[in-house]
Amino acid sequence: MKTVALRASRTADYLLARNPSGASRKTMKVMANFVIDNAGLEYHGRDLHHRPYLVLMGKVDSLVGEFGGGVTEVSMAKDSEYMTCHYDFNEAQLEKLVAMGLFTKEFRDPVRLQDSMLEVETVADVIFIEADKENESPIIFVDILKSYVDIDEQNSGYDLVDEFDTVLRDKPLTKVAAKLPSLSPELQAISDDLFPPKDKEEEVWEEVVLTDAPEVAEDKESVEDKIQSEMNAVTKDSQDVPGLVITEEDYSTDTDNLIKQFNSELDIAETKAEIEKAKMLVHEEVLAQEEKERKEKLEEAKRLREEREAKEAKQMAEANAKLAMENYSDNSMPTEPTMAGSC
Repeated sequence: MKTVALRASRTADYLLARNPSGASRKTMKVMANFVIDNAGLEYHGRDLHHRPYLVLMGKVDSLVGEFGGGVTEVSMAKDSEYMTCHYDFNEAQLEKLVAMGLFTKEFRDPVRLQDSMLEVETVADVIFIEADKENESPIIFVDILKSYVDIDEQNSGYDLVDEFDTVLRDKPLTKVAAKLPSLSPELQAISDDLFPPKDKEEEVWEEVVLTDAPEVAEDKESVEDKIQSEMNAVTKDSQDVPGLVITEEDYSTDTDNLIKQFNSELDIAETKAEIEKAKMLVHEEVLAQEEKERKEKLEEAKRLREEREAKEAKQMAEANAKLAMENYSDNSMPTEPTMAGSC
């Protein structure tokens, strides 16, 4: 049997308390038929790697369940409650959505789902009031306790992927191999030295320790010999110039002079910078003082103007009061009677 259900209210509690023998209250699982008003894609947070899911919102049309008294289905009143369903996609569905163009600008929400009816399981608080007469229907009050429901293809039986429109029908997805930018030969050689391949890492390490070390030592000795020979050549050439003798002390003296000159120039630069900074601070101080004096002059001018206006207003008020008193005195004095018909 099917009847109309009302939303739980104070009336239901009153009837339940008034007729305890003919009334009952229970929490039960029901199947809710709700009409979808809106359907759109949303995305989970970072913990679920922004996985997409479908949000379905609509108004409950009817409930199916064992309510008692032979009633197995109730239609909800006009002020029925809304429900929200979160539909999660499985791996196969996500792969299909991607092939349909999920991550393209043209992909749209499934508008075809609007005004469709969906049946999902939920939990409701039911108050059942028996009818007083045989021909009357029982009174049922319903309050949906679980208005947010998580569903998927397995527990609901609905595959909603087909409700989306395909935007890549003529554009099949193809795998594109990632291509890294190539390095110049010089940079590639440096990269190979710093980051050798794993299969040759041990071999290169052995070469460096056992083979390259003597060569490095020989190269160092050859470089030192070359430097010494060039110094000897410079010394020999200097002996050919009369009166010119270059010693190690001369080299050190020149170096000290260069360092002193550099430090002197650095001190001069720092001094100039500090002077400029001081000038700027003085300039800012002068501007601040001028601004302060300007504000003080404006305040003084404002005070004088207000005093003058107050004085003028006071004089005007006194003059008006004096004039009013004179007019009052003239009007209050008696007038002399006149002799009518005198010769």
